[in-house]
Amino acid sequence: LLAKTGYTFAGWNTAANGSGTDYAAGATYSTNAALTLYAKWIATWVVGGLGPSGGYIFHDKGSYSDGWRYLEAAPSDIAVGAALFGYYRETSTGANLGTGATGTAIGTGKTNTANLVSKMGETAYISSSSTTTSADYAANLATKHIVENGGVEYKDWFLPSKDELYAMFVNLVKDREFPLGNFLYGTYNEYWSSSEDISYDPSGYAIAQTFSAVSTPGLPSSNAGDQYYYSRRISIRVRPVRAF
Repeated sequence: LLAKTGYTFAGWNTAANGSGTDYAAGATYSTNAALTLYAKWIATWVVGGLGPSGGYIFHDKGSYSDGWRYLEAAPSDIAVGAALFGYYRETSTGANLGTGATGTAIGTGKTNTANLVSKMGETAYISSSSTTTSADYAANLATKHIVENGGVEYKDWFLPSKDELYAMFVNLVKDREFPLGNFLYGTYNEYWSSSEDISYDPSGYAIAQTFSAVSTPGLPSSNAGDQYYYSRRISIRVRPVRAF
């Protein structure tokens, strides 16, 4: 049985780089000439291991569907460090509204992000009453994030949903002596999700999470990994994710 650490055997190919003709493993073929075949390997991704962009994989749904199986966190936070969630209005003096970014489950972050950016565009309002706008809000910055790894640029980032963010915490940070992912720890360790808070007020609040392996000084020990609804005007950390 052929084996290669970190890879799954996927049959044979007539070209060393896999660009030739495929031959299935275990199948029988007839040929009238000498034929050199090369083992074909497919990378095996694991939760807690590095993904294609160089960030850590934090979720595996078990099989491919809807074009993806794994979720990968970006190797680092967005360059500006922190960003507000932003408010949406149809007019500058109109009421604050939700954008429909209400998904919380794993697999909904990309749609949430698309809703936020589609509605707020480059002009998210910076507070519930101000007419000042900004393009530098969490979801917009996540979609503009670019990571280069191995000569490849990865541009398919989005802001994780509530449950995606929690999976990131559980699988990369919680109970690890040496947490993965270079997340910010200490007093200012909150990260935005893309989920507007439907339990309280989606037009004014969104879900964020503390990202610490231990409790934050000054807060109860149970706060590590807790999620809260935060005012959309608050600037906290942003970690984009991608699905592949």
